[in-house]
Amino acid sequence: MKIILILPIFIFLNCSKKIEYLTLSDVIPDAVIVSRSEGIVEYKGKRFILGGKDFKKKKEIIERLKLLEIEGSVEIDLHFKRQVIVRKR
Repeated sequence: MKIILILPIFIFLNCSKKIEYLTLSDVIPDAVIVSRSEGIVEYKGKRFILGGKDFKKKKEIIERLKLLEIEGSVEIDLHFKRQVIVRKR
């Protein structure tokens, strides 16, 4: 009896969460994927090393820091959890 009452509540709570997952090609839509396994894409002469996890967070970082607007040929490393590394190529 208790299971019957708890089950609909459990299902409702889990279904109401809207978790959004992004793929590597969704982070920068016009970018060319260099390596799926390492999460590397190139966009307008810039190479982004994204790693393999949490693409939604990395897309937010790219947009907030305006990393797509950086001039020149650079490598932007975002695969670490708490740092962004930008270096010339």
